[in-house]
Amino acid sequence: MKACLVCGSTACAPLFRASDRLYHTTKKEFYVVRCGECGLARLDPSPAPEELPQYYPDNYWFTPDASAASKMEEAYRGFVLRDHVQFVEQAMRQTRARGPLLDVGCGGGLFLGMMRARGFRALGLDNSREAAAIAWRRHRAPAICAMLEHAPFRAGSVAGLTMFHVLEHLYDPRAYLAAAHQLLAPDGRLVVQVPNAACWQFRLLGRAWNGVDVPRHLFDFRACDLEKLVESCGFEVIRRK
Repeated sequence: MKACLVCGSTACAPLFRASDRLYHTTKKEFYVVRCGECGLARLDPSPAPEELPQYYPDNYWFTPDASAASKMEEAYRGFVLRDHVQFVEQAMRQTRARGPLLDVGCGGGLFLGMMRARGFRALGLDNSREAAAIAWRRHRAPAICAMLEHAPFRAGSVAGLTMFHVLEHLYDPRAYLAAAHQLLAPDGRLVVQVPNAACWQFRLLGRAWNGVDVPRHLFDFRACDLEKLVESCGFEVIRRK
């Protein structure tokens, strides 16, 4: 049994078994367990690294095309992202750090385009070459294909770094947070969003809650889990939403 990401305990209890109910990429069932010490939920065991990619269908990340349906979906996503943009804009206005905003897991770059339209220097990073190309092409947003630990940026060179629905997919979220800490300039801002496993939907629906997303979500964070994790990686939590 692997140690808990947040507290290091090896004690855990099973919550439920679940399969891929959203995309049906497999009929295999996976165990979701809860740490016996701090309560963080996670897959245990996690799929092997060579196995995990087969659970991501081609349409898992939204890729816009020229169709009317795609344009409507992108417009809807833009409407939803307004809240993200306002939150990040406020964070960036409050920092004394200098440098661009780096969006990790930028996808097709819609958020980047919205931030650039507000006058921010914004760059994207994604592990999908196709997504990075779309960000460049559709939103004129510089984006590269790389993992954050190997991103070609100088230490202390970015003023802000965003991760929307990234950490729950990672085998080692600490490595990404450590890399973010190194890349951020003094007084820089990190903005992280994950599904909230303390929400009423999870309590009501359990394994049927879409935020579980077995087997792609390796961790099911609550706010308290996320705060402990980022603080242990050298960050100070200054705002929650």
